[in-house]
Amino acid sequence: KKYKLFLIEDCAEAIGSYYKNKHVGLFGDVGTFSFYGNKTISTGEGGMVIFKNKQIFNKAKLIKNHGMDDKKRYFHSYLGSNFRMTNIQAAIGLAQLEKFKTILSKKKKLIDLYVATLKNCEQITYIKSKKNSINSYWLFNILVKKESKIKRDRIINLLRKDGIDVRRGFFAANQQPLFKKYFNKKEKFPNSLYLSENLISLPSFPHLPKKTAESITKRLKEIIS
Repeated sequence: KKYKLFLIEDCAEAIGSYYKNKHVGLFGDVGTFSFYGNKTISTGEGGMVIFKNKQIFNKAKLIKNHGMDDKKRYFHSYLGSNFRMTNIQAAIGLAQLEKFKTILSKKKKLIDLYVATLKNCEQITYIKSKKNSINSYWLFNILVKKESKIKRDRIINLLRKDGIDVRRGFFAANQQPLFKKYFNKKEKFPNSLYLSENLISLPSFPHLPKKTAESITKRLKEIIS
């Protein structure tokens, strides 16, 4: 408020997440959500944007449709683009929405299983849900501790060799060529680099069979020990 800034929440992976009984995306002026193929609910591609201000919402509606006036066809009020969702995508999304609570419930059961079977594994840790929050668990990430005798990439290679499709954590922003010009070369970012180099995302498919999840954690513990 002091600097009259707008707050846009990136909730791409967080549909179903709450803080103090309030769904994420409702704290700022704008909230963005992704419906890409690997998200909790999907339309194959695309997403959703929500707005507090009706005037901004109406402007966004025009921009997503080439900036074309909604009352005067082929008359362009703004420089827009084509961000329209197709009817087929919308139908898939609505069908997914009907199963949303079931998907979230299955994801939580899977993550509870991961937590229970990995709790005594001292060389790794994971993000714990904070008080007053509900985690939708888009992904379940484990963090390989500094004292681990085996490196993260070695763990990933051995799991993949056994047909377990895990992935590394996201690259830190200062590692991205696109953003390098915004960083001072003398600046160090030890925390983000440590996370980037030591995170592993385990399979988080909501319909993953219990036996498969148990075999994943069993093999993971064997590799680490």
